[in-house]
Amino acid sequence: MDRPERIPPNLGSLNLDSVAKLRRKKWARQIRSIVQQLHDIGVVWGDAKPGNILIDKKDDAWIVDFGGSWTEGWVDPELAESMKVDLQALKRIIEFLKV
Repeated sequence: MDRPERIPPNLGSLNLDSVAKLRRKKWARQIRSIVQQLHDIGVVWGDAKPGNILIDKKDDAWIVDFGGSWTEGWVDPELAESMKVDLQALKRIIEFLKV
């Protein structure tokens, strides 16, 4: 029987001090691009935070959890369920990545 794939780590669980700046910049570009693509088709990510960004085996960032909620500290609650909330969280995620 094949061993199941493990769940990729989320951005919030990584020690970013040990991650090269070039990798963090790559993830920031990917996250920014994904959010833009979602907004282009009218989709709001909603619960944007590092814990909802997975890093796969190819070292690519993917966003998850489209519950339409929000997380205290990452976005202002009055912006919940709007594209503005994603943009605010994106700015904070980029700051979190230190790029």
